[in-house]
Amino acid sequence: RSRVRQDASEIRAMCRAWGVSPAASSLHFWSSFITPDFEHRRLRKGGFDTRFYVCCASGDMVRYASADQQETVQLLWLTPDEALDAVRAGRITMVPPQWYILTELALSCPKLSSVPNFASSPSRALQRDYPIKPYLVELTQREKRGMLARHGDEVSSDQVFSLCFPGDEAHPVFPGAAGSRHP
Repeated sequence: RSRVRQDASEIRAMCRAWGVSPAASSLHFWSSFITPDFEHRRLRKGGFDTRFYVCCASGDMVRYASADQQETVQLLWLTPDEALDAVRAGRITMVPPQWYILTELALSCPKLSSVPNFASSPSRALQRDYPIKPYLVELTQREKRGMLARHGDEVSSDQVFSLCFPGDEAHPVFPGAAGSRHP
């Protein structure tokens, strides 16, 4: 793993040594996310452009998976609904790209077998063909009070904000219909 991290081409040698080949055909491009404007100053590298793929993996396929202690520090296998419930309950945290992707999977792919076809469906052209860039949304006072009530003393009112995504009414590049907003 450390050799592959140093030089990605080493994956070929690793696969030969183990007598396996990457199951690249099992990966389905889902979307790419780019850094929201307000985050550029905070990030050391200035931003990101990250591609996300989904893979319908069975228990046998992930049995030997482990965290690399750099990009990942823990592995937890959950369905999209289970993961989103864990976020709402405060058991795990999730950054916006993962939340967006898991929300889309939970709403549109009730069965694992539907993921590959949905990933390439025409209805996902916007999410698949254009990088997703979240934008800050001004919250109403009522929304702000609701968020503060949910988080208690963990946050102050200047830390409470919301993001809009393509398809949301407030998105400046790809707005949705009046009232549209991701859950």
